[in-house]
Amino acid sequence: MNTHYTITRLLAEQRLFQALQLLKPLAVKTSDFRITDRLQSLTDNYRLLIQYFTSGNDDPRRKEVLSHLIAETFILLDDIEAVTTSDGPLLAQMKSKADAFVSDGNKYSSLKKVFYDTWLGKRTTDSDLLTEEEKQMFISALTLNILSRFSENNILSLCRLVLTQPRNTQLKALVCLLIVLNKYNERLPFFPKIKEQLTLIAINGTLQEAAYNVFEQLLSTSLTPLINQEMENLSKDLMPEIRNKKENIIIAIDELDEGNPEWGNMVKDVWGKHLDEVTRLHSEGADINYSSTKGILTDSFFHNDIANWFIPFGWDNPEITVDFASESGKLVKGILRANSEACDTDRYAICAIYRHIQGQLSNTKMPAIINDMSEFGDSAEPNIDLAEKNITLNYIRSLYRFFFNNPWKIENQMEGITHICGSHITQILLTDSQIMSLADRCLALNLFQEATTLLNDQSAVTLQKRGYALQKLEQYDKALEEYNKALLIASDSWTMTHVAFCLQKLNRYDQALAIYDQLLGSDKDNRKYLLHKASCLMALNLMNDALQVFFHLDLICPDDKNIQRGLAWCAFTTASPDNDNCHIAEQYLENLVYGEKPEYNDYINYGHVLLATGHRKEAVSIYHKAVENKEDRARFIKQMNDDKSLLLSKGISQEELALTIDATLMS
Repeated sequence: MNTHYTITRLLAEQRLFQALQLLKPLAVKTSDFRITDRLQSLTDNYRLLIQYFTSGNDDPRRKEVLSHLIAETFILLDDIEAVTTSDGPLLAQMKSKADAFVSDGNKYSSLKKVFYDTWLGKRTTDSDLLTEEEKQMFISALTLNILSRFSENNILSLCRLVLTQPRNTQLKALVCLLIVLNKYNERLPFFPKIKEQLTLIAINGTLQEAAYNVFEQLLSTSLTPLINQEMENLSKDLMPEIRNKKENIIIAIDELDEGNPEWGNMVKDVWGKHLDEVTRLHSEGADINYSSTKGILTDSFFHNDIANWFIPFGWDNPEITVDFASESGKLVKGILRANSEACDTDRYAICAIYRHIQGQLSNTKMPAIINDMSEFGDSAEPNIDLAEKNITLNYIRSLYRFFFNNPWKIENQMEGITHICGSHITQILLTDSQIMSLADRCLALNLFQEATTLLNDQSAVTLQKRGYALQKLEQYDKALEEYNKALLIASDSWTMTHVAFCLQKLNRYDQALAIYDQLLGSDKDNRKYLLHKASCLMALNLMNDALQVFFHLDLICPDDKNIQRGLAWCAFTTASPDNDNCHIAEQYLENLVYGEKPEYNDYINYGHVLLATGHRKEAVSIYHKAVENKEDRARFIKQMNDDKSLLLSKGISQEELALTIDATLMS
């Protein structure tokens, strides 16, 4: 295990002696007497604290002293790592850039100068002397600086920016502060000055609400891979259709053009398959732009200069090389203004896309396009209220693009960012009601581990939610504990159903069965309860009882194929010369096999019934339908071995069974 990680964990658990012991060989390796002296001083002071503690004395400042020693040990650990770690290629490149950088008086050059100097720790100028855009570059660079190496003073600077700056700068500083503190969460209890600043932020109602919004938006980044995958699936479905088109694809720009109507219809059909899921994810807060722009993030604009990932978008930035006064430039400008969800990185990426394709654009088509987009003309201005609400969201999206796509392999702070819910900062910054709302958001996003860290009170509702989160994490024993606590406060059918479900998962079928019988006492035709009851009976090998439940279900839901499958299986397993169950199973399975969308097990089970009734040829024919794909053959052999005892009990000999398997595979 990584020694740095181990020491960090030990310090977070206040096991200072073990941490100091692990630090000793690292300190000696530096050959720096100042570091070894600091380590010795920390060791001596901690030994004195232990001696005073074991003598029976209670020092009222013990907690404060211990926190200080742990904080100093964290700082010593960072200093040792800085001494023993050489500059990476990115840092060396940036140092070279900063040393050689000459500002030409251009606004964007000045922004980059602020970025380089701040990131490399060269800037000593008070940030209050900077312009608003320079402050935003200062914030981004300061964040990268802190992420590369912990600094209490720099974190306090971020806190002050949150508390004192105009709204745009303030909100971006807040985003960075939360991301930084998520990384250094384990250190927070030992740095009281930082906690004091967070408390000041929390008592400002406007900032507290903004902090809650940032937490929510960080959680929503968990949807980005999902919507990105859906868009990739759309592309995969679309490309074969495009390749199958024999004629050139012509998209009509206006009514005078001759396009391919069937092309448009085909796109609509393919898009329609994915529309519901894309719409759902977008409504949940998914970043729909990322899939469109991530491919261009390898452009030289981003790869040649790290500052460009953070520079605020401006129409006059000389590096984007778009003439916004030209006809095609007006089109790009209209697109940028129209997309309120595009972050600064997206906007630069769209300009890069334009640069790559501008030679292929037809000037004769431009007027028609511009006319269609006249609502986004030069007189259009961004919606200020919307921009205000989107400041943090768009900045988070820019950071997401940077951490996932930058070529320098900087540690990805957005990967696992949802774990911020379990950090100390949620308890400091948010109210109890906000924490509960955040927990509900986690549940809605299927972030069940994160939800458990937020659901801490002992109300019945919270116990139910925590139980549900643990259930979805398949921690059924712990979920059962929470549900049972909730039942002691207030009994209800929802909790009882989930208790029974957890008991099933823990193979305690008789207890689960008792609960389902209790629930059915007041709701005898409930499909879900009856299905679970039948499942418990089957697990207890009470197949005749399960069959009666399936007969009841079949009366209630006569078109339910899953019920028909369960009924047929129970009928077959209980078939004997004294009943007609084998015939019943045959009828239901025949309907399933020759109905719509039969499943693999429908063929297998129908084959079993036919084999048991002496219809060998028909059985082999049906079995063969299950193994038409080569990958299903191993599955078929395993299935036949698993069902061997049942088939032998139905009068099929070992010889017949072996010959049937071979006949199926040979056919």
